[in-house]
Amino acid sequence: MEKYEILENIGSGSSAEVYLVRDKLSNRKYILKSINTEAMSPAEKKKANKEATLHQGIDHPNIVLLRESFTTPDAICIVMERCSQSLDALIVHRAEGTGPFTIEDAGKPFCTQLLLEWI
Repeated sequence: MEKYEILENIGSGSSAEVYLVRDKLSNRKYILKSINTEAMSPAEKKKANKEATLHQGIDHPNIVLLRESFTTPDAICIVMERCSQSLDALIVHRAEGTGPFTIEDAGKPFCTQLLLEWI
């Protein structure tokens, strides 16, 4: 964690906090998802680690790029590139048929399971 400066808390869920951070060396801003592992069972910790491991192997223009992941004594931290806009804005653009989505995409559902896993 000493590599990053926390600039602001931008969201939270039942087991994770999401921060806007700045890399102290490059001065670039990233998103850091900190998954609290203190109250997790071994199976839950394994699932959280699996998220980071799976994310490392993905390189696709529609998926946020993973920068790195690491563990602290009480959390699994996943550092990702920042998105150009929020998920809410993307959903609105998609529903309206504007933005990065085409009209053909407007009727297609988001992958609900991936969204729920992300939150």
